[in-house]
Amino acid sequence: ALHPAPVQTLIILGVVEESAYSENEADEYRELTKVNNLDGIDFGDYTSQTLTVKAWKAFEKKDYRAAHTYAKKCITLYKKSANEMQKKLDNFLPKEKAFDVWALNDVGTCTFIIGDIYLAKKEYSKAIEAYQQIIENYFYAQCWNINGWFWKPSVAARARISKIRCKASIEY
Repeated sequence: ALHPAPVQTLIILGVVEESAYSENEADEYRELTKVNNLDGIDFGDYTSQTLTVKAWKAFEKKDYRAAHTYAKKCITLYKKSANEMQKKLDNFLPKEKAFDVWALNDVGTCTFIIGDIYLAKKEYSKAIEAYQQIIENYFYAQCWNINGWFWKPSVAARARISKIRCKASIEY
C-alpha cells in the first residue's frame, strides 16, 4: 500500500531516500518518481523559485513542453500557499515586501508562462483561459525582473487578452 499522504509527498519531492524502504516500498517509490523523470526534465530542488526559473529558461528556448512541465509542477506544488497569500492581500505589496508572497508570485508567474506558451502556439482560447486565471486567482502576484524591479502578471495578462481579442476582431 502507498504511504500516507505526507510521506508520499516527501517521496515525490525527493526528500526521502529510496534506500530507506523495503523492496516493495522501493518499487512504489520508483513508480511515484517516474512522473518526475520525464525526458530532459530535472525539477532540481523543487522550490517554486527553481521551477519558475526553469520554466522561463525553457520558454525562452522555445521548449514549450519543458516550460509547461516546470510551470505546472510549480502550480501543483504551491497553488494552495499561493491562494492563501492572495486572500490576505488587498493591494500589491511594495518592492521590499513583495518577496514575502513568494508562492503567489511564482504560481502567478508560472500561470503567465503557460498563457504565453499557448499564445506562442496560437492556441488563443487556452491562452486567454490561463491569463484569466491570473486575473481571477493571482491578481497581486508580482514577478521579479533581473533589472531590479517587479512587474505584474495580472496587468500583463489583461494586455495580452486585449491584444488577442483585438487581433481576432481584425481577422474576422
